[in-house]
Amino acid sequence: MKFSVRKAVRNAFSSQVFAFILLWADQMCVRVSFLFASRETGKYGLLLVAPPGAGNIGDQALVESALDNSAGAVALVVRSLSDFSIPENHVNRVHVVEMRHLIYGHSISRFADVIKFCNYAKRSDHTWLIGADVMDGAYNPYASVSRFSCVIVAAKVGSEASVLGFSWNSHGTASATYCARIAAESARLVARDSVSHERLLASHVTPVSNGADIVFSRQGMAQQSPYSEWVIGECAKGKRVAVVNASALLAGRYNQLSEYQKFISELDPKVWSLILVPHVRRAGNDDLACLADLAGSIQGFDCKLVEELLSPSEIFAILLSSTFVLTGRMHLAVLAINAGVYPVTMSSQGKVAGLYDMLVSPELCIEPGAGCSVEIKSAFRALELSGFQKIPDRIREELSSLSSQNFDALSS
Repeated sequence: MKFSVRKAVRNAFSSQVFAFILLWADQMCVRVSFLFASRETGKYGLLLVAPPGAGNIGDQALVESALDNSAGAVALVVRSLSDFSIPENHVNRVHVVEMRHLIYGHSISRFADVIKFCNYAKRSDHTWLIGADVMDGAYNPYASVSRFSCVIVAAKVGSEASVLGFSWNSHGTASATYCARIAAESARLVARDSVSHERLLASHVTPVSNGADIVFSRQGMAQQSPYSEWVIGECAKGKRVAVVNASALLAGRYNQLSEYQKFISELDPKVWSLILVPHVRRAGNDDLACLADLAGSIQGFDCKLVEELLSPSEIFAILLSSTFVLTGRMHLAVLAINAGVYPVTMSSQGKVAGLYDMLVSPELCIEPGAGCSVEIKSAFRALELSGFQKIPDRIREELSSLSSQNFDALSS
């Protein structure tokens, strides 16, 4: 019964009728927002709507990249003040604004946050919403509609609005698709890969710019930690280091532990050392639980289990000294590419294929499921035969150039 109710609610939030009603209600908030004008008079160059954050290295990297590619005063909209850490070089120009109900709220409190958001948008030259993988309704159809509504509202009150670098799977919900079409009329939409771009156009969402994930524009440097020092120490012994991530989101879809064990059993412990890295650590979605099980099953390897959530810069330092990466999380793959290492990535929500098209290495994108260890081994052997060559500079420069197109509107 509980499952049936959940499914019915999700279906309702996935419908075009729901999207129409929520967009209409938010437009009413725009009309009455002048009655609740903020006493604050400060102006912002940028109003930045953050992704969920709260224990996600990828979301932290996305926010850092957006800050790296902006200038002047920034109002950063978050669900909770503890969701993100503001880098020291940006802390003096970033005003963090908590709006707990703006994206996920279902009560009158949400409309209070929409009005609050309107007042910030009115005082901001630009509004950026970090799209990533949360726009097509696959994870949370309600939240996807709310996010699109934010940029529609911002454009309505005179802020130049954009949805930055987002993916679109092959079955975006009716509600998200409807909102994307409406948003495209007044806001700038940037797809983060050519596959998503084609899917959006096929869904009659236009205009849409073609770009790349904004983390390819991240300017943060490597930051050493005891874990990167361990990796450097293993390399000094003549060992190669494999960075391994297992996604808690994928764990329930197949016997992830068994498939990872089968792959690792093919490695030579005299040649390889392993570092197991969680990319997301939050209740109900904690990579560490999967990795701890894997660590307990590994025999004969020099193996380091990272139990804390590192910063993107600390992860980047590990990747710079590593030879091979296997990950269930896309942004660990993006950081690996920034470090010049070809990653093997377990696909999820149809969001990874476009990235590997840009890398011209579709064989490194693995569909999770029974027997996928065979494909992982095949991808590993192909990289091994190439001598684990680094990603050519021209490919990384092209990805960086495509990524920078997300920020063209601000620079112009």
